[in-house]
Amino acid sequence: LFFMIPFPLVVIGTAVLRLKLFAAMCATVVLHLIGMPAIQQGSTITMRNATVLVDDPCSGLRSLLSLLTLGILFAYLKQTRLSRRVLFFLSSIPIAIVANVIRIVMLAGIADIYGVDVALKFFHDFSGFLVFGLALGGLSLVGRVLQ
Repeated sequence: LFFMIPFPLVVIGTAVLRLKLFAAMCATVVLHLIGMPAIQQGSTITMRNATVLVDDPCSGLRSLLSLLTLGILFAYLKQTRLSRRVLFFLSSIPIAIVANVIRIVMLAGIADIYGVDVALKFFHDFSGFLVFGLALGGLSLVGRVLQ
């Protein structure tokens, strides 16, 4: 029920800013690791053929809150010991962040290879569902490991 309480706008604004900057930084590092040159300036990732803006909706805050809510529910229902419940719940934070970084990397890669229009039309919305499904799979895997 805690997650039903609206957060103050100052908290949301600060969280969104920090999350999108962190996600852009991590995505740029991953792009470099997979051989795609990219430069990060704030929340903008500039590549050879495309520029991708990690805007407020792409910060991952909604996914993080959704996964935290599911994490606390599943922790309560599936885990018996308090320490495992807390660990399971807390694992939803890095899982949500990693999932968002994966989504940004995929979008940036597709934008660079196939163009921004391809990345931002169908794939942008589809990738949100795909990556959230992967995050749920990651949470399920953590649950199995803890049992």
